[in-house]
Amino acid sequence: MEDSVSNTPFIGQPGQTIRITNTFFDPVMIEVELAEDTIETLSHALYGNQIKRLEDGKYLIYDKDGNVYKAYNLYEVQNNLGDTKLLEVRQETEDIDNDTDNFNTIINGIS
Repeated sequence: MEDSVSNTPFIGQPGQTIRITNTFFDPVMIEVELAEDTIETLSHALYGNQIKRLEDGKYLIYDKDGNVYKAYNLYEVQNNLGDTKLLEVRQETEDIDNDTDNFNTIINGIS
C-alpha cells in the first residue's frame, strides 16, 4: 500500500521487501536488513578473547585488536539470610577504562 499523494514511501512490515518510488527516477527494489550485530561482532563473543576479573566480577569481551567490545558485571544474588544463592546475574555496563581494560595491557601486566 503506497500513499499516492505524498512523496513519503510506506515501508510495510518486518521481513517485507521495501519498494521506494518517486516520479524523478525509475523504481528500484532495495532489500534493507537492520540488525545491531554483524557476523564480525558476533564472532567477538563466540571466538574472541575474554577476561573475567575475579576481584570485582567484571567480564570483558574483546575485539580482534584487544579493545573492549562489551563489558558486564557478574554477581550473585542471595536470599535475606545470605546462605542460598538465588540468581547469577550478568549486567551490561559502560564502566570501561580503555587504557587499563585493554586485553594486551592486562595480559602483559601478568608476566
